[in-house]
Amino acid sequence: MLIEINKLTMKYSTLRSHKMILNAIDLNIEANSFVAITGRSGSGKTTLLNLIGGLLKPVSGEICVNGEKITSYHEARLAEYRRKNIGYVFQTYNLMPELTVYENILLPIHLDKQKEDQKYIDQIMKTLNIEQLKDAYIDELSGGEQQRAALARAMANKPILILADEPTGNLDEENSLIVLNLLKTCQRLYNQTILLVTHDMNIAKQCDRIFIIENGSMSEAGS
Repeated sequence: MLIEINKLTMKYSTLRSHKMILNAIDLNIEANSFVAITGRSGSGKTTLLNLIGGLLKPVSGEICVNGEKITSYHEARLAEYRRKNIGYVFQTYNLMPELTVYENILLPIHLDKQKEDQKYIDQIMKTLNIEQLKDAYIDELSGGEQQRAALARAMANKPILILADEPTGNLDEENSLIVLNLLKTCQRLYNQTILLVTHDMNIAKQCDRIFIIENGSMSEAGS
């Protein structure tokens, strides 16, 4: 298993109340799979993604990624884990407008003080059909082109896991389908494991497995 989650619990507390987001959930994800996590707004989909990505610490429970128990890591080790193992794709793209497409794609590599694999970068840009946009700035791109650039950036460090949070949320139906098919292509060509958060069941149905979060619990569709 690439991801093993045991009794994971997460809640948010204020002076007046406690809200249980995830209540002792279990989840196993195989390597090289394409998995959808769906549920109502506020159900905990993004929270789960951020826990797996090491951006949040759970109240209790364990998360193991590629055999490593990341819930035991201190912050510096978590930062290293994120840089070397995780690629993020967000609904809002989060690209740097002052940089070109190519510079945006290389950003995580440079932040990790590594040397880029030029052949690999050129290959993923070609796969995502953005090689002709290499020197363009972000405000010159359509929404679909920006999301493809964001996907290329997420893949630049050759991560073992791509975490995609509503990657089609800002796109029309045509571009949503293009981005989804490109995610599936990248999974196949580059042996990626992809966790996709979506509220759209039509998108979720394109994935290998679908998990639904509701009232703090998780179930698998069709099981």
